[in-house]
Amino acid sequence: MRHGSLISKRAIRVLGVAESFKLTHPKSILTGVVMRSDFIIDGVVNSYATVGGLDVTDSIIGMFKGLNRPDVHAVMIDGCIISFYNIVDIDRLHSELKVPVMCLAFSRSRGNPRAAIVKLFKDYEERLSILDRIGEPVMVNTKYGPVWVRYRGLSYGEVKVLISKFQRDGRRPEPLRVSQLISASMFRSMYGD
Repeated sequence: MRHGSLISKRAIRVLGVAESFKLTHPKSILTGVVMRSDFIIDGVVNSYATVGGLDVTDSIIGMFKGLNRPDVHAVMIDGCIISFYNIVDIDRLHSELKVPVMCLAFSRSRGNPRAAIVKLFKDYEERLSILDRIGEPVMVNTKYGPVWVRYRGLSYGEVKVLISKFQRDGRRPEPLRVSQLISASMFRSMYGD
């Protein structure tokens, strides 16, 4: 089935992934929420990523496959550069998961991540290579304001429709809002403030 026809369905499902971390802890908490476009939560999955590592893509693949849910039609991630420069390789996610993938940001990037990566990491060439591949985010105007998105597997128009389907009270789509709430709660319960 073509992805475009999926976004026109009344109650499609996405996996929304968000994280919580602090530099004082070696692992971030990743939470994925399976949500239907009628805002019914249909599943939850958790994992970890190394703060400052390069394993977040593997973690998200493991989360998606661990769900064993062929009815999940797309993946939304709260950011492509998360857990202190642990970069999400959306090309690899799209290739391995065989569903559309998008990373969303809710403010325009400030600073120079490339310079920070070169300064902070010995494996900066690998990180910069991933950053080059995933490209710059594009602005998508929604009824709640702009969202910056990197995406694979959908057209710009389909991305706009899919984001809008999952927005309820603000720019952040509900699967990301709920997954961030859960990951933050788990982080606090495991590590404290």
